Amino acid sequence: MGSEHITKKEFLEIEKKSKEFSFTSLKHVGYENLSEFIVVADDENIILLYGKNKGFGFYQYHYAFSELDYLLSHTEKKTDFLITFIEDSLVERLESVGYEMFAIWRDYFNHDISSFYECEEFHHLNDADYSRASDITMACKGQSRGFMGQTIEWIADWISGENGEADRINMSGSTILTHSVEGEIVGIVCIGIYGHESEKGAVLWVGDLAVHPDFQRRGIAAKLMKQGLCYGKENGAKRAFLMADDTNAGAIHLYEKMGFVGNENEYEINMVKMADMKEA
Repeated sequence: MGSEHITKKEFLEIEKKSKEFSFTSLKHVGYENLSEFIVVADDENIILLYGKNKGFGFYQYHYAFSELDYLLSHTEKKTDFLITFIEDSLVERLESVGYEMFAIWRDYFNHDISSFYECEEFHHLNDADYSRASDITMACKGQSRGFMGQTIEWIADWISGENGEADRINMSGSTILTHSVEGEIVGIVCIGIYGHESEKGAVLWVGDLAVHPDFQRRGIAAKLMKQGLCYGKENGAKRAFLMADDTNAGAIHLYEKMGFVGNENEYEINMVKMADMKEA
C-alpha cells in the first residue's frame, strides 16, 4: 500500500469495513489517533495500519482480521512494535510466536465523588513547566508495566485537549495539576471531564498520575488524586474513571482507598514484539 498518511476519508471507509471482521482494534480509536499512520494492508483478509503511538513511544499496528494467521504473516519479520485491544482468545497463540504482555489496563470507576471537598488551591501546570512535567513521567518509566512516560508534546496536547482520545470522547476542561516541594514540581496528575450528556452525570477522567521517584512514599500521589477529584467535583463531574495495569499493586491500592472499584469484565490487553525476544 501507499506510504502517505491516511486521510480522514480513507479512515472512515476502513473503519466501516473493519466491522465485517471478527477482531479489530479500530472500533476503539478515532481518526485523531491515526492521522499519522499509513495503510500497509487493506483487502478481504486483513486491514493493517502502521504508525507511532506517541503516548507509549512504540511503533504500533492497528488491525482488523478474522484469522490470526493473516496478522502473523504480515508481521512475522517485524520487531519492536505494539498491538492493542487484543482479545483473550488470541493471547496464547501470540505468546507462542514471540509476543510478550505489555499491560492489561483495567477500568476503574468511582461512581460518586461528592465526598471530595475543601481542597487546597489548585496549582495548574504552566507552559514553562511542560518539560519538567515530562521529565517526571520519564523518571517513572518502567515503574508500572506499560508506563513509558510522556513527551513534552503529549503534555501540551493533553492541556490543549488536542490528543486523539480527548477529541474522540469530547473531553473538556483538560488540565494538569501539580504538587511542589520547596518550589519545585515533583508530581502531576492529568485530568479532564467527559460524558456531559450522561444521565448519570459527567465523568472526571484521571489520566497519568506521576510522582518523581525521589519524592515517592510521602503521600504526594494521594494528595494529587484528592486534588484531581476535588477539581472534578467543582467542575461538574459526578463520577471518576481511570485505567490501571493489573500488576500495579501500589497504585491500585491508592485508587481503591479513593473509592475506585475495578471492573472485572472491562480491560484492554496490549502486547509487544521486541527484537531481543526469543522466538518460539
